[in-house]
Amino acid sequence: MNIKTYIQRFCGSFCGLLAFAIASGPGLFAQDDNEEVFELSPFSVDGADDVGYSATTTLAGTRLKSNLRDLAGAIQIITPEFLEDTSATGTEDLFLYTTSTEASGPDGNFGNGGAERRNPNSARVRGLANPDRTRGYFLTDIGFDTYNTDRVAIAKGPNAILFGLGSPAGIVNNNLKQAKFEDSNEVKLRYGSWGSTRAVLDFNRVL
Repeated sequence: MNIKTYIQRFCGSFCGLLAFAIASGPGLFAQDDNEEVFELSPFSVDGADDVGYSATTTLAGTRLKSNLRDLAGAIQIITPEFLEDTSATGTEDLFLYTTSTEASGPDGNFGNGGAERRNPNSARVRGLANPDRTRGYFLTDIGFDTYNTDRVAIAKGPNAILFGLGSPAGIVNNNLKQAKFEDSNEVKLRYGSWGSTRAVLDFNRVL
């Protein structure tokens, strides 16, 4: 094989590869442009990964979305299934079933000499004091109700450095329900002792 034949074969192969690259290039760019981009915020947590009573992620430990198994703090996450099965509608009902928590009021489990039994708005964590209540990790005096709450996080212990709050008992945070891109309906009606009733209507519509 002389040098001229070798050069002709090399140039033919090179030109063929170049033509293939040019022809397939626009198709590759078009495919990249059509791909959907999903942005996952590190500052939001939903219950999509929760299974029953088991929750896997929270903002309570670092203010960023973190796995519970990676956090050293005493954090308890309450899922909607747990709230539903215990019929809890607020903090005082919930604290009867969670660990290291106590609630006052007529059905409470601590009384402080009888005075706290008559105060339905008092609770205690780790036997210390009333915890700070937050909504979306912002301090609030509004108690939560399960009709607009999708999960509750109880961070026990001092959180003054992390959250800027000073209660040595910790905080109780509730996340409000958010609109979803799917149609859903929910109707609840409950009757209780002493003539108590409760009705909840929850509709979500995609506009």
